[in-house]
Amino acid sequence: EPPEDVAAASEAAAGTITVTVTDESWLEIYPGTAREGTPHVYTTAQSGAEYTFDLPVYIRAGNAAGVTVSVGGQNLGPLGSAGEITGRAFSAE
Repeated sequence: EPPEDVAAASEAAAGTITVTVTDESWLEIYPGTAREGTPHVYTTAQSGAEYTFDLPVYIRAGNAAGVTVSVGGQNLGPLGSAGEITGRAFSAE
């Protein structure tokens, strides 16, 4: 059985999302499940940038292939294809 602090860390990770930029992309990340309010991130993100937030978040990317997401430590892969503009909400399970 894992130590309590490891279990607590994995439980905390389940409620987080990590956004990793693998190719330059225009990126907006908003708290909540819609493109509204004050964004956490509103930038042209460079390859190598990484952001972690508590769920839920709404992500809009201008080069979906260059933005990879992991929720709760599980890699969900890129948001879409090269040059694709996409928006997607992620919420805690």
